[in-house]
Amino acid sequence: MVAYCPNTRRIAFGGRNGTVVVHELRAAKAQTLQAHKGAVTAVAFSEDGKFLATYGAEEAKLSFWQTSQTFLGMGQSQLKCVKSHSAPGIFPVLSPSGTLQPFKARLVWISLKSVTLMLPNSKEFRFSF
Repeated sequence: MVAYCPNTRRIAFGGRNGTVVVHELRAAKAQTLQAHKGAVTAVAFSEDGKFLATYGAEEAKLSFWQTSQTFLGMGQSQLKCVKSHSAPGIFPVLSPSGTLQPFKARLVWISLKSVTLMLPNSKEFRFSF
């Protein structure tokens, strides 16, 4: 799962091992955090880039992370979890060939502090902090 924020020039990658790696393209630096116990299913930056939402389907958890800006761009920015919610999980689906389909979900920011979790069964859930 990948998210990009054009305002802050950051890109976030969610991994199968529960980590999220945030690359700061301006500073050519990266930060890794342990976001979930299982695979990271979806990631999304808020429009202003001040927050990152992550969702782990196996863990059934959605978290909001604050991305702090560093003073004058010096030093490493830090990610801090500001709120976590229990969220609906999704279960793997068998394809016609008998292989497991990957989890699919999408996070869409609807305001400065609210995100909608869109699941493959067309259900939507709203979370805020």
